[in-house]
Amino acid sequence: MALTLHSCHPHWEESQPDLAGAAIPPEAVWIDLVDPSPDEMAFIQRTTGLEVPTRAEIGEIEASSRLGTENGAFYFNTPVLYGAAAGEPKVTPVGLVLSK
Repeated sequence: MALTLHSCHPHWEESQPDLAGAAIPPEAVWIDLVDPSPDEMAFIQRTTGLEVPTRAEIGEIEASSRLGTENGAFYFNTPVLYGAAAGEPKVTPVGLVLSK
């Protein structure tokens, strides 16, 4: 599981939200999904109404299609370099969905 909800409040973070809940807590302003389980993905899609792309879908996106909008949400996908400081550079796809 890798779903974490973040807030603007300095010490508020929820790493195990109630996946059966009807809504995301109102304090949440940022949602991290790192290799989410099917239940976590379903919770986010159900509670936000957004179509969240999978890691595989993000990795398949052509450079010319990395930016887009759908139903008032802004989608951005890009490869990101990590591990370079440790001398083992790798690339992973990262996707951002920005909405109200």
